[in-house]
Amino acid sequence: MSNDLSFSELVAWARESGLSSFYRDHWNHAATNSLPPLAREKFAAVGLRAREYKKKKGIVSVIRVGAKPYLWKWALEDLQGDYLRSGCRPLLLFSRAHDAIEKPLTLFRKNILALNGTLSNPSVTLFAAANYHIDSVLADSSTYVPGMQMLAGVLDSKQIVERTVFVESGVEFRSLPEQEITHLLLSLPETGSIARLCEKHHDIFHAEPDMLCEAESGELIVTRLARLVTPVIRLATGIAARAMECECGKKGFVLA
Repeated sequence: MSNDLSFSELVAWARESGLSSFYRDHWNHAATNSLPPLAREKFAAVGLRAREYKKKKGIVSVIRVGAKPYLWKWALEDLQGDYLRSGCRPLLLFSRAHDAIEKPLTLFRKNILALNGTLSNPSVTLFAAANYHIDSVLADSSTYVPGMQMLAGVLDSKQIVERTVFVESGVEFRSLPEQEITHLLLSLPETGSIARLCEKHHDIFHAEPDMLCEAESGELIVTRLARLVTPVIRLATGIAARAMECECGKKGFVLA
């Protein structure tokens, strides 16, 4: 996915779409530099087809925010993510079925074959992990610690050279043994990876190359600079955050 799309170009594409008026209806006549944020709950009020800005084959997941779940679709061509170095043999441990489908497809596009595991069937997972000679782990905040404890029974921890963990809030971030993790990414199912923890200052996140991140009134507002099936434009994430200048020279934010 190209990351050379500007914010104004993305907004113009959404405004001019002949497939959906979802954003036009929300923005009305607001100027590009003063578009109102869009709460995640707004997506639940509109069916998936009414939010489709392009027709492509892909995967559909159920997102649960509040009381009402809603559908979200990713086109296969839009599955991108720099989660691991090439050549890794990763074990995936995720609590959501969507991640167990999307993450292997994303890695496959980078010529990485991933092994899906599960905490509910440890004997099968451990047997497969040992025979596949895994050297890396991808997990979410709820599966990482029990997953590593499970693996400790059959694998030397030195075999696992890369550990990538996805979080969705400051609470999840602070629950993890940060010093063990190679890549810690803030992510939502609607956006994919939003930002990653600074390698030098382990409390500041930096936006991914195709993401715009703004902290407004204590909330993280994000835009993904990509023409997605449902574009993400000034999404009010519900994640508490505040802007922070990092000593590494990059702009960033901290999770509250």
